[in-house]
Amino acid sequence: MKLYRQGEGAIRIRLTKEDLEAYSMTAEDLDYDSAQGKRVIWELFDKARRETGFDAAGEKIYIQLYPTDRGGCELFVTKLEKEEKKLCFCFADFDLLYAALTRSPIPLGSELWREKKRGVFYALIPEKEAPLAFFEFGETIKMPSKIFLKSRCHRVRREERQT
Repeated sequence: MKLYRQGEGAIRIRLTKEDLEAYSMTAEDLDYDSAQGKRVIWELFDKARRETGFDAAGEKIYIQLYPTDRGGCELFVTKLEKEEKKLCFCFADFDLLYAALTRSPIPLGSELWREKKRGVFYALIPEKEAPLAFFEFGETIKMPSKIFLKSRCHRVRREERQT
């Protein structure tokens, strides 16, 4: 078995046929939906954490498995970025939105949408950075679905974070 760190959020695990036999597995059996496959994958993750510092515990991950022509396999494991929790503020009209924006700028990582038919504005703001003025002039509502936003609204503004 060989472990290769592929940057901060990814690792490659190369298993030979002999490595898989030691786990009583084949590349085809190494499936996260089976109890034995899940156990083996987490044993591999434990070894990766000890040897490389790659820690997948508590993370959303994406696993790709590619069988090799000699009976082994390679696993590519990538941590998925955590989506920042956002609050949705609804503003019945532009005047209320404008009043909130004049007191507090829209934080980075925010999105501003306008409903096409009713003229209602939705501000999706990172929860930890929600300005008090948005609570004062807007109404917090349940987060609308991405389908709703894309089909019935148009994006007015998106404040990107610099990476």
